[in-house]
Amino acid sequence: MAKSDIIKLQSDVIELREELDGIIEKLAKVESKPAKRVVKIIKTKAPRQKAAHKAQHYVASKESKKFHKPHCPFAQNILPKMKLRFKSTITARNKGFKPCKCVK
Repeated sequence: MAKSDIIKLQSDVIELREELDGIIEKLAKVESKPAKRVVKIIKTKAPRQKAAHKAQHYVASKESKKFHKPHCPFAQNILPKMKLRFKSTITARNKGFKPCKCVK
């Protein structure tokens, strides 16, 4: 009887491991989806908030995680070869950058 119990426990462990692998795969997919949800939220709010700033562009450094308006003192210190340009705050946020105080 002990041998059959051990075999049953082994099969239960295998089933649990397969379930765990499935959960890990689903979790990996879910971790990548919040960014898409944030993008949707930003896109729905952006036309009302930033409609007047469509012609403006924003800059960021490849070494930093903040984006700035071009006239910002921090933006003026960015070397040309390290400068990234964005047409909108939405684009900059989608790339993982946060706004400088000059943008708010």
